[in-house]
Formats: sequence, C-alpha cells, structure tokens
Amino acid sequence: MPSQLKFVFRETFPSYSLEVEFTGSEIDEIMEQYSEAMPRLHETIRQYIPLIRSAKKKLTCIELLLRLIEEFWFDEARRLSETQLKLQQLGFNFDKSTIAHALRNLSKSILYRGGTRRNFHYIRRR
Repeated sequence: MPSQLKFVFRETFPSYSLEVEFTGSEIDEIMEQYSEAMPRLHETIRQYIPLIRSAKKKLTCIELLLRLIEEFWFDEARRLSETQLKLQQLGFNFDKSTIAHALRNLSKSILYRGGTRRNFHYIRRR
C-alpha cells in the first residue's frame, strides 16, 4: 500500500544536518513546505551557529572555578582531586597543576585553603 510507505529525507550541511520523516501520501505537501521553509531555516541556523561556537569557546580554569563557586559547589570543603573530577564531568580536562595554580590564586580572595602541603582543601569564604 503506497500511502503507508515511510520516507526519510536527510540533508547534510557544513555546520549541521537535517532529517525529515514522512509517509508516502504526504510527499508532495512535505516537499513543498520544505522548499518554502529552507531559506528561513538556514538563516535561523546561521544566526545561532556563532552563539553555539562562542558558548564552546575555551574557558580558562579560573573562569570555570568561579562558575563552581557561583553554583555553591565550594560551600563544602573540596580537595584538588575532587575539583579535577568535577571539571572532567563538565567536559574540561585540565591537568592538576593548572587547577592547583588557579585554586591557589582564588584562595587569596574568594576561597579559603586549609590543610597541609599535598593535602589542601578549598572552601568558599563566608
């Protein structure tokens, strides 16, 4: 039965891809709507691509730690290893020395650093 056939239309562009599924009875209507909507869709996507790229821009370790402070993550004492694990969960892979350096800089103003050498913990100042 031709009206029950399922079609999948895929189109790939440099920055994104599009997939449309429809049945055989809708093919003429779908293709007409697609050809009318494509210029608007391309323009809309072109507007958002720079925003997406800027959101993915490289953030510094200090900027990410400041975000964690704003999210109250440092309201309880955290060790360097916990901080590195949290940043990795967020998709950022900094080595321990970079994180330690950023934490030390932040401990001069925003964070309190307690503990002994090689065993520091960091907590937000009250």
